[in-house]
Amino acid sequence: STSAREELALAKMEWEAKTICLVQNYERKMQLMTKGQYEALFKAQDSVASEKREASRLASELAAWKMALRSFAWQLYDEATRTYSSLKDKASARGGEWKNLDESDHHLLNLVLQIWLGAAEKGHHQAQLALASVYSEGQGVTQNLSEASKWYTFAQKSFPGKR
Repeated sequence: STSAREELALAKMEWEAKTICLVQNYERKMQLMTKGQYEALFKAQDSVASEKREASRLASELAAWKMALRSFAWQLYDEATRTYSSLKDKASARGGEWKNLDESDHHLLNLVLQIWLGAAEKGHHQAQLALASVYSEGQGVTQNLSEASKWYTFAQKSFPGKR
């Protein structure tokens, strides 16, 4: 109908007029800017772009460090586990008594337990199981079924794939 077309044409003209006013207003503001203001604006834009590039570079670097740290944590856990296995063999060779290990072996055992504890507290499933096992059996530590139960529970909750 004619009135609908007229309304549409009128709305279009109003929109175009508002757009022209906005553009003219922007152009006037830009004309009023001094050369120093232009330079400051472009310098600020360059600075923002440079900071974005630096933030992106740092984010990439952080991701690489996190991956390296995860890899190192696994290597540390694996080394602690090998050390514990060696100490367990020594204890077995000495009548199964952990107290028969020498002072340096007890020091190593304490380091292993600290590594496992740190990993277990951060949700490392295998470290939680390792702690649960040593506390359950009293292998290198005083047997503590309550502590063993705690670590078995944590391990069950953090089991990979369980969600």
